[in-house]
Amino acid sequence: IVRPLDEQAARALVRDLLDQNIESLAISLIHSYVNPAHEERLEQIVREIRPDLFVSRSSEVLPEYREYERTMTTVLNAYVMPVVARYLQHIESRLRESGYEAKIQIMRSDAGVMSLDAALERPVNTVLSGPAGGVKGASYLAAAAGYPNILTMDMGGTSTDVCLSVDSEPRLSTDTWVSHYPVRVPIIDITTIGAGGGSIAYVSSAGALRVGPRSAGADPGPACYGRGGTQPTVTDANLVLGRLPDELAGGEIKLDLEAAREAVYSRIAKPLGLSLEQAANGVIRIVNENMLGALRVVSVQRGIDPRELTLVPFGGAGPVHGPELARLLGIGTVLIPGAPGVLSALGFLLSDVRNVFTVTRVGTIGELDVEMYHRELRQLLEQGNAWLESEGILPDDREIEVALDLRYAGQAYELPIRVGTQLDVVDWDRLPERFHTEHKLRYGFDQPFAKVEVVTLRVTAIGKLPKLNMEPQPEQEEDASDAVIAVRPVYFDGWKEAKIYDRALLRPGNQFMGPAIVTQTDCTTVIAPGQQVRVDGFGNLIIKTGV
Repeated sequence: IVRPLDEQAARALVRDLLDQNIESLAISLIHSYVNPAHEERLEQIVREIRPDLFVSRSSEVLPEYREYERTMTTVLNAYVMPVVARYLQHIESRLRESGYEAKIQIMRSDAGVMSLDAALERPVNTVLSGPAGGVKGASYLAAAAGYPNILTMDMGGTSTDVCLSVDSEPRLSTDTWVSHYPVRVPIIDITTIGAGGGSIAYVSSAGALRVGPRSAGADPGPACYGRGGTQPTVTDANLVLGRLPDELAGGEIKLDLEAAREAVYSRIAKPLGLSLEQAANGVIRIVNENMLGALRVVSVQRGIDPRELTLVPFGGAGPVHGPELARLLGIGTVLIPGAPGVLSALGFLLSDVRNVFTVTRVGTIGELDVEMYHRELRQLLEQGNAWLESEGILPDDREIEVALDLRYAGQAYELPIRVGTQLDVVDWDRLPERFHTEHKLRYGFDQPFAKVEVVTLRVTAIGKLPKLNMEPQPEQEEDASDAVIAVRPVYFDGWKEAKIYDRALLRPGNQFMGPAIVTQTDCTTVIAPGQQVRVDGFGNLIIKTGV
């Protein structure tokens, strides 16, 4: 401490803020990641004046350097704290009133779960938790089916989230932005674009066809929903081309084909001088190219050959576009889970209790006080085990992961390198080599003669929870004709007769060829001509794209 805290001035500032009728306060001092004493005292002062105020302290939310990112993460945590608290407390009280006594877990953005109390303290850790659940579920199902390296594609009504998962582990990032704000907490490394079933298609002032990022949302929604929407969307285009059934969600949403045709014709086909089918097909091709760009970002641009991956599309609209996107990207296999529309919920049930503890200690490898780093690590390990104890995790169910955030000297960003469970068994001399390899894999280049710095020690405390026991069912006969419920024309660069399959009637071992449509309550799967489908023992649709 260079200058003591002026408590009189601090109290005056706090009272001035409280006079403005605030309900949540963020505290962030410039070097609190090294010494949190002043932040802790400020919080005590606030508690003395207003014990019921929501308070977020940066040295607790994110004890890492870079004051802007740390402050913004703390501010966002403070911003959502009251809303999340009211929401979660309402859920808890209603469940208790209903006689539900089990422990409540909340999904985190790094595909772990935490207790309700932990979520109340760190709600910023729930950012993108829904998409994270989908990636977790997809990774688990694909690994069980024998596909450990996958690209996930979660396409809903307004956006599409894509993520790379290698060796059944989704990649994590601590450099995520929500809108214009940095969020420096561990988050599944998801790339999001504004392309969904509700994305609006329009003709620009230059006379070009555009799709998204504006969305019709759920209300009024696509024109075919019959809720007053008049602008053509991706869903309308799919309906015009015969790729969707007459109703969705088990009959709860009736689709109006004539409204979809009118929207596509009046807003797209007529201004561009195209036929109705050409206009609708153009909308689909453009939205596919938009999503293709996002898939390339997380694969090709990171040194991963997509031909070595399996695409797992899910969400309400993912299986409609997934098989064609895989063909365009050169991916030979697509896996459609049994319940693509609710895969995120399955991912929640497959997650473990998880929390991350960090400390920033910058130093150049080869010039470090290694013993000092070991002392810091032991403190983090103690914090992690104490937290697992507070979460009720038994010792045999605990797991600790240690990682170092490394960078080239002078670089503005870091990469986490896992080093096992104890730092003192790490070969420090080999860490630079591992960093060079990971940097080249992630960014396409390395600097093997540059100095490598340690920036942050990162300990992840994991509490193992019981998992679903998934056993494959024996595969039966190949003939899938019993699952055919209709035959109708579907547009694939021209109208073609396609068989319509009811997924509930498909059995493991069934096989069939495209063109075909598979319908179920939560989504529709579109199989192009020449693509081959097999139902595996887990009920997944395994589609060979022909590339």
